[in-house]
Amino acid sequence: MHAISRVGYLFLILSFVACGVKTADALWESAKNDVDRRQYESAIKALEKLTVTYPDSSLAPQAQFLIGDIFMNKTHEIDRALAAFQKVVANYPDYADAVKALFMIGFVKANYLTDYDGAREAYNDFLVRYPNHELIHSVNFELANLGRPIEDIDVLKDIVNAR
Repeated sequence: MHAISRVGYLFLILSFVACGVKTADALWESAKNDVDRRQYESAIKALEKLTVTYPDSSLAPQAQFLIGDIFMNKTHEIDRALAAFQKVVANYPDYADAVKALFMIGFVKANYLTDYDGAREAYNDFLVRYPNHELIHSVNFELANLGRPIEDIDVLKDIVNAR
């Protein structure tokens, strides 16, 4: 009877612990809801927990990319966005959006950090890895115009003048 009570006690403890652990799907949904409510810090925490707790989940690479997107477009923390996109490429190279993350690395370096050498390196890596991807035209455009002021790029002059 003493052994049964230990097993029962252990089962009870494990049940309580398990109730506090969210699944990858639950963390993903929680993060998306937080983004919708503009609670970006909470969303990022849920996404980071997803990538750490469930690194092999199909949602992990999406979560890592979304972290970069939130930092880039919602909180405007460019260095943190860059680091998040770099994690996508490093940790999930076969993920469909790793190609977008690699493009974003070049884009951030060129257009936000004025790190043209770093941007060129990322874009050239893109050309080698994904020579037939639909973003190849954008990569070539970026490479051709690295460091040029927007006013000096013919196809963008109308946009600048419309402001």
